[in-house]
Amino acid sequence: MSRLRASVALNIVLGAALAGILALRAYNKARVPAVDYFTARHLEARRDLYERLTLPPGAVVLVGDSLTERGEWRELCGRADVYNRGISGDTVAGVRERLDPILRSKPRALGLMIGINDLEAGRAPAEVATGIEGVLTEVRSRAPETRVVVFSVLPMRNVGRGVGVATEKVNELDAAIASACERAGARFVDLRPELTDPDGALAAGFTLDGVHLTGAGYERWAAAVSSSLLLK
Repeated sequence: MSRLRASVALNIVLGAALAGILALRAYNKARVPAVDYFTARHLEARRDLYERLTLPPGAVVLVGDSLTERGEWRELCGRADVYNRGISGDTVAGVRERLDPILRSKPRALGLMIGINDLEAGRAPAEVATGIEGVLTEVRSRAPETRVVVFSVLPMRNVGRGVGVATEKVNELDAAIASACERAGARFVDLRPELTDPDGALAAGFTLDGVHLTGAGYERWAAAVSSSLLLK
């Protein structure tokens, strides 16, 4: 009888533990789509907005993901002809899908930083660079007079919660982007010397979350925008 009771008790404990594990998995699984849901809706809403807005001829347009979207570019550059077309969470494919309303205006200059979200999604640097070259080829074909500058993808910094993309992957991507720019007739501007520490990570003074830039970081980037894009 004692063995039977012990067996029953053990089964109850194991059953409770299993139920707990399954409940935790279900909870975590339920959380992921919530993040994806809001990211997807943000992308959709921003794309819809940008399609409805009309860029003036001769604009300077900055295109990219959250790093671009968070910049107050007109104030940073001191120019009223600078327009922000960054969308948080965007990818290379996403940028290409929304090029039409940008290129219709025949912008005077276009600055691009994109690719970190592709790397974080597991895409290989060579694949991402090939996609960027496709974007550049389309821009060259549809707006041949537009000055095109591609800014290097920035590495991340470990601020206590790990690094989503290894610096080596970012460096590999940037090298491939530089080659793509050379073939496509675009200018590649490497921001890493201005924004990284001696170890190659995004410098502590330029980020709080390890990915996005502080005001000081944006000032560094804006200086590069001014010297490469805002030429008369």
